[in-house]
Amino acid sequence: MKSSDAGRTPHGRAFDWKKDWIIAVAVIAPVLALGYLAVDFQRGRTRAMERTRAELLSNQYRPMERNLEHFFTLSYQTIRTISLLPSVREIRGGNRPDDTRTAVEAGRFSVEGDRTVQQLYNNLAANVSVSEVYAIVDGFDATRGEVPFFMYDQLRLGSDGEAEAEEAHGADFPEESEDAEYAWYPKQLDALRASHPRFDFEKLDDIPAVTSPAMRTCDNTQYVSSATGDERDAEGILYSVPFYGQDGGFRGIVSAIFRTNVLEAQLLGIPAVPVTDDDRDAARREGWSLPEHPGNFVLANPAHGVYVSDRRDASLDKDARAVIAGDAPRQLAEKWHVDTLKTAGDTPWVLAYRYDPVAVGGAMKREMSRFLLTLLALLVFTAAVVLGPVGIHVKRTRVMEVDARIREIAAGGGDLTRRLNVTHKDEIGTLGRGFDELLARIHDLIAHIKHAASGVAEGAGEIARGSDSLSTALQAQAAHSEEIASTLHELSDSAKRSSDEAHDASRMALDASSTAERGSVVMQHSREVMAAALESSQRIATIVQMVEEIALQTNMLSLNAAVEAARAGEHGRGFAVVASEVRGLAKRTADAAREIHDLIGESTRRTGEMNESIEQAGAQLGEVAASIRKLSERIREFADENEKQAHGIAALNHSMAEIDRSVQGNSAVAEESAAVAATLTERSRELQTLVGQFRVDDAA
Repeated sequence: MKSSDAGRTPHGRAFDWKKDWIIAVAVIAPVLALGYLAVDFQRGRTRAMERTRAELLSNQYRPMERNLEHFFTLSYQTIRTISLLPSVREIRGGNRPDDTRTAVEAGRFSVEGDRTVQQLYNNLAANVSVSEVYAIVDGFDATRGEVPFFMYDQLRLGSDGEAEAEEAHGADFPEESEDAEYAWYPKQLDALRASHPRFDFEKLDDIPAVTSPAMRTCDNTQYVSSATGDERDAEGILYSVPFYGQDGGFRGIVSAIFRTNVLEAQLLGIPAVPVTDDDRDAARREGWSLPEHPGNFVLANPAHGVYVSDRRDASLDKDARAVIAGDAPRQLAEKWHVDTLKTAGDTPWVLAYRYDPVAVGGAMKREMSRFLLTLLALLVFTAAVVLGPVGIHVKRTRVMEVDARIREIAAGGGDLTRRLNVTHKDEIGTLGRGFDELLARIHDLIAHIKHAASGVAEGAGEIARGSDSLSTALQAQAAHSEEIASTLHELSDSAKRSSDEAHDASRMALDASSTAERGSVVMQHSREVMAAALESSQRIATIVQMVEEIALQTNMLSLNAAVEAARAGEHGRGFAVVASEVRGLAKRTADAAREIHDLIGESTRRTGEMNESIEQAGAQLGEVAASIRKLSERIREFADENEKQAHGIAALNHSMAEIDRSVQGNSAVAEESAAVAATLTERSRELQTLVGQFRVDDAA
């Protein structure tokens, strides 16, 4: 490039900062934004990593830390409680010479103490899956065949102290071995005797505890086959505290043994590591299984070389050893969190946690997705900003070229036969060809308008003449419609009056019918009253007849009394007088009863005649009411028909009014149409004058 071309734009114009500053900003801004985006991505990764690790520590590490601390604390408190029992502190002599008899059977340990220790063992085994609890008296020597003073390794439920039955095992079942345990206990005895020879503790938590390395124990719960099993599934930890005599002197240790498999299950959050077929069957029955991904926890006691982790991931144990020892590279150490558990013991237990790779990877993927989306948006923006000004300049040049040609066509005196004839293949070329097509359409449109304008002028004249004739005919029709409407109005008024009178007659008939029905009801009531009176007369006649019978019997009794009085002579004279009075009274009563009976008979006969008359009158009133109802119905039907006729006439009258208004409206429309036709004729002439200014092909 020549020196004279320096500082020029791609189109040859000298670069001007005042005019072309937007291009400079478009180039520099994306570069700065890209740098900021890179820094923000690193910060975002750091923030996402810190946030994810904090959530993992809160949701996974802290709960596991509490569970393990509870495991060791419960074990420590249980064996410490056993060491403080009076029955334990009163132990005399040494360990048992062999295992043929228990300490209770030998009379060296009380039954009550045995039951207490058994219940403490039961509680511990139910919570932390402890294998055995031993009491080893100082001076223990396994080489002489000695065994611990007492040992508890089975649940004993109930006061009878019977243990759960042991399962039968095959010939391949490994032999239980306590050799490693018995070899380590003297070391723990020596250590505690040397550090704490007497009970001089101010607080219970000051009582020390000692731990052992992982070693072979006699618990073969998950080591069931010498051929196919792994002896490491029988390895465990000896966790011991001292116990002292009543005089405060050191007497021995109480030890709890738990297998490392139990700790591994704790780290995986499951009841047990499914090693045997029985373990897997139990898992299916209880509805749990191994986690899909290997665990991320390692429990370690570095002083004793104990490292417990998920056996499915060998690298987990290897990395944890390096991180705990401080030998791990920084990149590896950052992926771990290590902390010491709060447990009682001579050596610390450490819980190492590898930040869950799945969770961390997911957080990093989300952060990368955010970065890529932001980067994509920046690239799109950069492309738009950088390429925009260059494209705009090129487009502007071509637009100005097309604009010049359009101006030439516009100045051509209405010549619609000219074209741009643009040959560019870009958007401007498409625009130019579209403009040519538009001109062609306008050319055809103007040609059609010229032809149509002539037709419109001729049609407008025809419309004007037809509108005049239609207006005259509609005015005559409007006059006839007014006369018909007047006649229908009078007919509607007459029909309405007839309907009102028919309704009045119907109401009067209904009133008469109601009166007749009420009379019929009164007659019915009278008939019921007469029937009741007739029934009462009959009852009175019955009573009177009874009175006649009583009078007759009284008369006969008085006659008998008179006969008896006559027989009595002088003594019956007074009684004879009374009998005579009674006979007279009976005669008068009988006469009165006959008269009443006759009167009642006459009353009953007349009542019956009156009842028949009332029934006849009631029947006649019923017929009258029925006739009135029929008349009322006929009048109502007549009124309804008359009303329908009145409504029909009113509707017809309304229709005639509508026709009259329509005729008058049509007449006005016809007049307006005539005026519009005249205006249309004038406008068509003006349109012909306007389109005549454009030049079009005669063939069009």
